[in-house]
Amino acid sequence: MQIENNQEKKQKQFATEIIPKIHSQNLNFCWGIGNELFLFGGSTSAFYCPKKQRKEINSQENNIYILSWDTTNNESISKFLSQTHSIFVKLQMKQNQLSNTDTLEASQGYRIALQNLKQNLIKQLDESNEDFQLNLDLANSVNPKAFKDEIESEAKLVDIMERVFHLCENFFLLHSKYPSFSFVRWFQLNFTDQLEIESIDTESIKWNKICRSIIHGKFENAINLLAKFPPNQTIQNTQKILQEFPELKYQTHLTIYRKQFQNWRKKCDKIYNSNEEIKQNPNLSAIYKILLGDENEINQRTDSWIERFASKLLFIYPNLEIQSFGSKAKECFTEKEKKERINDLDQIYLDILSLNTSRALLRIYSQIGNTWLSAHLSDLLFHIDSIQKDVLPTLGTDIREFFVLEFCQTLLSNPSRMPILVDYLISCQKMGKMLLSEIVQRQNIDDEFIYKKLLNICQNNQLDLEYKTICQIYGMKSFSSHKFPSGINALLEAEKIEIVNSGINRFFKKIVSEEIPLYQIQLVIESLESDKQNQTSKKVLFLKHYKELCEYFQENQMDKAGRLILEIMKKEIAPKMFWLTLIWDAIVIMEEEEKKIEQEQFQKNSIFNHDSIMFFLTKVKEITSSHQANEYTQYISKDQLQVIRFNLIRALPIRIGLK
Repeated sequence: MQIENNQEKKQKQFATEIIPKIHSQNLNFCWGIGNELFLFGGSTSAFYCPKKQRKEINSQENNIYILSWDTTNNESISKFLSQTHSIFVKLQMKQNQLSNTDTLEASQGYRIALQNLKQNLIKQLDESNEDFQLNLDLANSVNPKAFKDEIESEAKLVDIMERVFHLCENFFLLHSKYPSFSFVRWFQLNFTDQLEIESIDTESIKWNKICRSIIHGKFENAINLLAKFPPNQTIQNTQKILQEFPELKYQTHLTIYRKQFQNWRKKCDKIYNSNEEIKQNPNLSAIYKILLGDENEINQRTDSWIERFASKLLFIYPNLEIQSFGSKAKECFTEKEKKERINDLDQIYLDILSLNTSRALLRIYSQIGNTWLSAHLSDLLFHIDSIQKDVLPTLGTDIREFFVLEFCQTLLSNPSRMPILVDYLISCQKMGKMLLSEIVQRQNIDDEFIYKKLLNICQNNQLDLEYKTICQIYGMKSFSSHKFPSGINALLEAEKIEIVNSGINRFFKKIVSEEIPLYQIQLVIESLESDKQNQTSKKVLFLKHYKELCEYFQENQMDKAGRLILEIMKKEIAPKMFWLTLIWDAIVIMEEEEKKIEQEQFQKNSIFNHDSIMFFLTKVKEITSSHQANEYTQYISKDQLQVIRFNLIRALPIRIGLK
């Protein structure tokens, strides 16, 4: 949240910090989404450089550099964004049934959040001052003045945001029927201070404070200041006339108020003209001239056009129609102020008073550079039909959606604000869903938490294609990091059965090449069983048999293990890459059987008979003579292959006659 334009600040930052690291003479750049900046070489440079200093970029450096900067999770700003996001969402939920009370509560909620943010920033500044005093190392590593200036700059910006919001609230929501009263009230709350009398004040200062209190419409303060003077009839009459100033209340009808004001003005004029003491006293005379709406006196006693305009609304045209506010406000500029350039904030105030809210929002965006204010203010004004709702050709959408999308770009620079970002995007009927689709697909899915969060976003917003894309990306990433159960589940959701099969084959290779815990095999089985179309049933069947085989070996149940190997091989359940491994396991069981022969315990109904050995030899020949022999035999050495052949041939005569 910076006062200067965000894009300009980014450009300055990278131009001074990153660009010198490569040939800046030929550097070009392009902004991505959020906090991405792409730097690349070219024949010309996007940055000015004297012709003599230009160089040709080396072909080795002609790359695209993707840069991003760190985003800080300031606790105060995070809390502020969370509060205002809740208000924003409530407005969208009620958008078809919004009452004036709803929009007023929303505006007040935004202002309260801004006030809290300002207080937190000031508190942060006070705490940092103490830290700098107590910790000299911290003071040396961080520039205290620069830190203080940054916090004060942010606090100043928050104050401006609150003032602009308050003006729109008063002008369009709270007192739209009484615009004069609403502006004066806003002025009193935001631009005037308590003018308390002090013992060291000179008499001229005391009278000046009284006049300024009256100009600001703070009659009570002026009455209290007059009470400090020696009492006389003229002072008392002046206090009384100030007390009788007709205050415009919400329920007062304008016709009735106009009559009350005229009667009060006549009484004030009568006192002034009938009392020579007042005319002869320049201080008392100044008071009555202000009350009677003397423009020269008001102009002399005021310092700014806002102060002048507020006092004229009080004493000259209290019933001014809202359509005339802009022109009358411009008349309050002095000749000197007209010659000087009107500052951006005053221009924003003038645009609002002229009911040109669209131009005011564009100024907020371009001059102040704050996307939060332009987004939330435009949304509020949109709901009360106070800004243009048509699509603007220059923006490609309506003004409210444009500013909300710009605010989304700011949120995008911090991944932790993704849930907030989604609600803002979905509120944009024309382009929000399209941009959300782009953002979701470009997220870096590093872990299961982010994956599930993105899936939830897609489900809630009917992004079916994006849902499958995210599943596919996460599934393939899971396979790459050997997280096979997660990968299978994700790819089955994406309906990418061919990639699932490829992933299972990778898992099979992992089983063949190294020892895998049984629980991992079980997890893969459970993942595959979630396939509703049952397209992986054969692989599931093999994994179940293979897990069962491993359990038999762990429990030393060699008979059951041998029979299961024969079943797997004869029914061709096992993939070919497993054949040599299973035959090797069978040879281990055969050796156990041969020990029984030596102990005269060998049974005629042995697991592996002559036919079984011939079957295994046939399978070995089939594997080794295949055009894919290298693929099937890569998991055992040539010596192991020779050992398999030798043991099978050696076992043939022993098992002749066995069933």
